[in-house]
Amino acid sequence: MRQRRRAYTHTPSYFYAYTLCVTQLLMHYFPFLAPRVALAPESHGPIIQWRTGGGAATLIRPYHQAPNFRAYWISRRHRRAPEPLATMPRVVVLYVHGGGFALGSVALYTEPLLRILGHMEHMSPSLTVDCVALEYDLMPHAHFPAPLLQVLRCYAHLIEAERIPASRIVLAGDSAGGNLVLSALLCLSGQGTSEVAERNWASLPMPGKAVLISPWVDLRPREAWSTERVRHATKLKPSLDILSAECLVQFAQWYAGVLKRPRRIMGPVTHLCESLYGTSFPLLRWCREWLERPLLRYGKRILPPEEAVSDPIRSTSELFDATSLAHKTPTTPAERRLETSPLLSPTLGDWRAVSLEHGFFVTWGANELMARDIQAWSERVTHATCYVESGGSGVHVWPFFHALLAPTMTERERGLQLLARAMMEGVSTTFVPYSSETDSPTSMPSDIEDMDDEGPRSMQEAWDAELAQIGVKLQSASTFSQNL
Repeated sequence: MRQRRRAYTHTPSYFYAYTLCVTQLLMHYFPFLAPRVALAPESHGPIIQWRTGGGAATLIRPYHQAPNFRAYWISRRHRRAPEPLATMPRVVVLYVHGGGFALGSVALYTEPLLRILGHMEHMSPSLTVDCVALEYDLMPHAHFPAPLLQVLRCYAHLIEAERIPASRIVLAGDSAGGNLVLSALLCLSGQGTSEVAERNWASLPMPGKAVLISPWVDLRPREAWSTERVRHATKLKPSLDILSAECLVQFAQWYAGVLKRPRRIMGPVTHLCESLYGTSFPLLRWCREWLERPLLRYGKRILPPEEAVSDPIRSTSELFDATSLAHKTPTTPAERRLETSPLLSPTLGDWRAVSLEHGFFVTWGANELMARDIQAWSERVTHATCYVESGGSGVHVWPFFHALLAPTMTERERGLQLLARAMMEGVSTTFVPYSSETDSPTSMPSDIEDMDDEGPRSMQEAWDAELAQIGVKLQSASTFSQNL
């Protein structure tokens, strides 16, 4: 295992630190409903439409939509552009997003993925680069092993239907998506397949490479370092990460079936209304229904009423099922599966049996709760290159947070360039690394690049038109979000 650690060179801005604190507060007290709405495609679709200058519909299109999985092609080539020559070498990134198996969407990751693809194309101009982003089902609609099966089906479809060589496929994911990628690799190596016995997954070839950003490798509440704070609350310093141990235990128990519904801290309004009127008070129902709406338009609910319900509790220590942890050994089938299954906690797998042609690349933040779990797992993986982000920016999924909050363009693109370089190394034979700020393709692709039939228009006119659409014709601007 090769590991690099970046020296601490600057202090994050006040805005950076403030945003991290707000994110941690939100995930700690309201880990499900509010983040679910904020990160949903209905909320992010109009933003993508605006950021791409109206070109989102030509850059993101359905790849496959069937009862067994759903995914989208993401490419910097417009639909109207000519298809690449068959003789051109091709790399396909199968990306699985994170979010604790309950949050996130393809829409949320579209912009950073487009920027990563831009860096990859710049590093190897003769290479065709595409991304397939999986829109797997989230909790409470789906639990283990449904999302894992969708990852495996999508991977099999790329090989068997699209005829893409496995050596040209890069499996990538962050957080819970990284967990699904690692679990899929275990299935491809023939491990734990009794839980996903839909077909013989070991008959499929291994992908060429795996790229992981802060993967959630250990979900076990009794053993994982990330949840040590739950077991020894009075002995540890406050966390600098955006996540909390209580939040991680809740999502792990919910995903495995130990918890039936998510929980949230009871706020002062809820507490007062419940004390005076009980849980049927109309204000409580109105607040929940209002939170179920997309952020940028008041339209259809993101979640049906029965799936938006969460149990109010009075303390963060009640965010998870503490009674199950009180016993030294698991007492229910769901608890035993959570503590013993390598497909839930990939760190339990035999990683000597998993060999990728171009190896693994793993990055994480030095300050995140999962750091020690990821470090321990990476030491057991052969042919793994690791990068640890130190300092104030070393948080969970740091490349994506850095891309939004870093003070300079160079710093914002640094993490995305790192991921692009990792996806290219070994897979591409024409790889040309670069680090110059002037070479960085940081601008978002726009449909104004392909407008020969309409004549040239200035960038400012395109932006003004798109802003007018979002402000005046909101339904039209969010058409893409409805398709996701």
